[in-house]
Amino acid sequence: MIELVLVYVPSVIKETAASEDNDLYLFARFFAVSSMEEAAAYAAAFETNDLGKELIRVYNSIVSNRQKLQTIENDPYFTQRLTEAQLAEERAEAEARGEAKGRAEAADLLAELIRKGYDLDTAVKMIKEGAGSK
Repeated sequence: MIELVLVYVPSVIKETAASEDNDLYLFARFFAVSSMEEAAAYAAAFETNDLGKELIRVYNSIVSNRQKLQTIENDPYFTQRLTEAQLAEERAEAEARGEAKGRAEAADLLAELIRKGYDLDTAVKMIKEGAGSK
């Protein structure tokens, strides 16, 4: 089984004691780096930690070779995953639109039944029975 966990990096950094023994903290600090100054501070803070050194080494290795970086960016694994994510978002939006459309149709039907003289409870019951028969 695979378990996915969403980690909010700023919270990890804020709520976790700074420690070279905490891999989650090391990763959070690494992913929070957004400038050369922050990268230098990270390198200085974790240059003696094996995980910190490895993260720095791999990052430097990848970004030092522009062609290698572009190859990684264009790798089908990443482009397809992005496409899958976009498709999932589109599906969710389509479902939401469908539910909204269904609610709007039900509201229109309810209003029509009330205009025809049915009381609210009877109209709602008629709609529910109609939906159950489909």
